[in-house]
Amino acid sequence: MIQSLPRTELSVWAYYWFPNNKGLATYGLIGELYISENPFDPSTANQLENITSTGSYRNQMCFTSDGKYIILINSNGLEVYDPASGKLIKNISTSNYESITLSNDESKFIVCRNGFTTKIFEVGTWEQIGQIQTPGVSCAAWSPDDKKVALGRVSRNTSFANALVSIYDHSDKSNPSLSGEFRVEGNLTAIAWNSTGTKIVTGGENTFMPDTDDPQLPGKVGLQCVGGIVKHLGALTAIGCSTVNSYRRLWDTGFWAPVFADWGFQNRTTGLRISAPGRFEYRAVDSMVNPYLLGGALLKAFEDGIDNDIDPGQPENRNIYQAMEAGKQVKKLPMSLGDALDRLANDDVIKSSMPDEMYKVFQWYKNDEWERFMHTVTDWDMETYLDCLP
Repeated sequence: MIQSLPRTELSVWAYYWFPNNKGLATYGLIGELYISENPFDPSTANQLENITSTGSYRNQMCFTSDGKYIILINSNGLEVYDPASGKLIKNISTSNYESITLSNDESKFIVCRNGFTTKIFEVGTWEQIGQIQTPGVSCAAWSPDDKKVALGRVSRNTSFANALVSIYDHSDKSNPSLSGEFRVEGNLTAIAWNSTGTKIVTGGENTFMPDTDDPQLPGKVGLQCVGGIVKHLGALTAIGCSTVNSYRRLWDTGFWAPVFADWGFQNRTTGLRISAPGRFEYRAVDSMVNPYLLGGALLKAFEDGIDNDIDPGQPENRNIYQAMEAGKQVKKLPMSLGDALDRLANDDVIKSSMPDEMYKVFQWYKNDEWERFMHTVTDWDMETYLDCLP
């Protein structure tokens, strides 16, 4: 059934499942969004509706559970579409926001952008029903009863912690009022309420911090996580380097390309390095990465490392090329998209980070991209082989 999926010339950027997995939205870099009722059923695989928009899509959209509306952000601003017909229902705002957070009862949603006014709109009427003059907002979350909204934002006061969580009351259609605020360490990218609405989750203890006399070496849990990443680097590469072009960099060893499945400290030739106490740098990635897919895959690698107490081995402090000359046996990362997809196909741990049909969609589109590249004649082929023809 996978072969029944429609072929597309788009560079696919993201996928969104409808509520209850009843359909799939796919969009690419040139701003075209396709809706399929069920892409894995041959009878509906080709029944795609093209939502046309002149704006290039950002990686933000949401669906209402009744299937009536798609609310999305593109370069035209904030827009609402009918998923059945693909027609534009409303251009709500021409402002270029970065995130949409729908309330739990789907009666309203909040849009944010760092440095801009945060606004609340009503679903259906699409009218603005509130705004918050709060700079630096990076994420938002509605309380379970939708009467409060928590905003994560960067602190502008350098004497404070790096980020603030501000809680606003919004029990009616008037402008929200500030009801509480607390500081947290680090820059917030996600925030959530517990099920009773009595607590907010922003993060926890940094277990990557050293717990021995070695000021560089990660703590026990951190080392287990590093072990999980090193074990799964091959499959992770398919997600972090997700295009044909991603692998040009890995072949250019003159720029300290991270081509080896190893880890170290200030070592840019390895796939992972500990750049400072308490944090790591995953290096087998480029600007085309879907950060949500890679984030989930890294968490699965962490989980495997912790559950199975995976030892990452000793950190490599030498230039990896010098280490190999000295006799060290080091495995390379996949050096093409095709090789990386094969590694992913054989790694059940990393595949599990894309549940239900998500991995099948990713695998189909990315293999299609690789196959189309392999049967494309390039200028390099012409320049190299044309004169060799009899």
